[in-house]
Amino acid sequence: MSVVFRRAVRFLTSAVFVSVILGFIGVWSIVATMVPQGDPTMGSALAWAEANPGIAPLVDAVGLHGAFDAPVFLVAVGLLAVSTVLCSWQRTRVATKRSRALREAVKPENLPTRVEHDILIDCPEGVDAPAALSAAEQALRELGIKTKRVDDALVATSSPLAPWGSPVFHWALVGFMAFVVIGGLVRGDGLIGIALGQVKPNVPASYGRFDAGPWHSWDDDGLSFRLDDFEPRFTAGGIDRGPVPTLSVLDAEGNVLKTQPVYPNKMLHIGALKVSAPAYGLSVTLSLVDENGTEVGRAAQLLDFEQSAPDGTVPLEPLVITDDAGASIALVHATVPLIAEGGRFVEWLPKDAPARIVAESTDGEVLVDELVEQGDAVDVPGGFQLSVVDVGWYSRLSVVDDWTVPFVYAWMILAAIALSVTTFTRQMYVVVAADRGSERVSLAMRMRLWRHVSTTRGEITEAIGRALDAEGDEVA
Repeated sequence: MSVVFRRAVRFLTSAVFVSVILGFIGVWSIVATMVPQGDPTMGSALAWAEANPGIAPLVDAVGLHGAFDAPVFLVAVGLLAVSTVLCSWQRTRVATKRSRALREAVKPENLPTRVEHDILIDCPEGVDAPAALSAAEQALRELGIKTKRVDDALVATSSPLAPWGSPVFHWALVGFMAFVVIGGLVRGDGLIGIALGQVKPNVPASYGRFDAGPWHSWDDDGLSFRLDDFEPRFTAGGIDRGPVPTLSVLDAEGNVLKTQPVYPNKMLHIGALKVSAPAYGLSVTLSLVDENGTEVGRAAQLLDFEQSAPDGTVPLEPLVITDDAGASIALVHATVPLIAEGGRFVEWLPKDAPARIVAESTDGEVLVDELVEQGDAVDVPGGFQLSVVDVGWYSRLSVVDDWTVPFVYAWMILAAIALSVTTFTRQMYVVVAADRGSERVSLAMRMRLWRHVSTTRGEITEAIGRALDAEGDEVA
């Protein structure tokens, strides 16, 4: 069993296996960018499948429409993670031994002697210990090895921390992968549409769409979002950022915790939340008044720009008018007619824009279809009047709730530092001691040259031998 295990470990940690797995993950990820992600029976994924009938069945069979949740991809990532853990453990064992060897090498009781050495050079007659060490010191310096004197010895040794660059790098990769997986389990992200001046709480009902991992939970933090301003032409740092919202985050008491403009490369961060503003449109604020003149409801209907729509705008979802018993009476759709130029609608807020109010019965019959100026009202089913309070902007916010992101970046930074240590630091020691235990002075040497040493044991022996005009014997 141990033989099988060792062979399995050797296979999983081999360069060929890791290269194949990394190559597959890379190619799979590139292909995934070319295939619409999502349910292949809906939306853009369905349209792609209809446009590519020859390869659509294969793409669906291997799971490329859900590329990063597909079993084949998860198995590949799992094998890479196992390989990385095994490599990390192997490198940890090596680093432990090398670090201990570097510490032990400089201890006086461990200096090489004629009895215990790797290389022994008998100096010519008349050469004393100081002269021999000086010659060796010069020879080593010419090879790029700087030494220091310790009694009758020369010592050149790396820091005991140097061998730890590689294992720390590999363990950092393990931590990175672990937190990426955890992030997928706890992460939640969704879209909130919010009109100018509107406040929406950070609760599931505020989201038009919300995707969450199986471990995601809604914390009762009481946070709310408020759209304070919307600048159609926002300039920051001398660069036109385009349409930019200014967003405030409020606590449970309504106090402002943070306010800032949100645009590409300028997300709003607060706690585990990261907020961006990927899209915008128009909003129509409507007020519903009963037959007694009492306002019974007010809502902002959000509109997206749509070139194929008759008015150039479409509502995200209808507003529902209900009776006293809560039964639906009618569905209201509001749009804003845009100005057309050159055969296309100008995706902008027209000055003093009216709103087109369309009320339909629950079975789809159009009951009202009128263009209503701001401040005016129109009669709608149920004895109500619906007035257009305001026409303005709205911003679509993308909110990501993921507490693992700082840890992912921390592991990446640690991996970069450890990789730098591995790439640029030596792992070696060379100890040369003058031994007076014979008729002539001898230089007993012990050395280990592991990484990033620009010379060899043979070159070191020859260089010191030439400096002393002597020959050395190496112990295997």
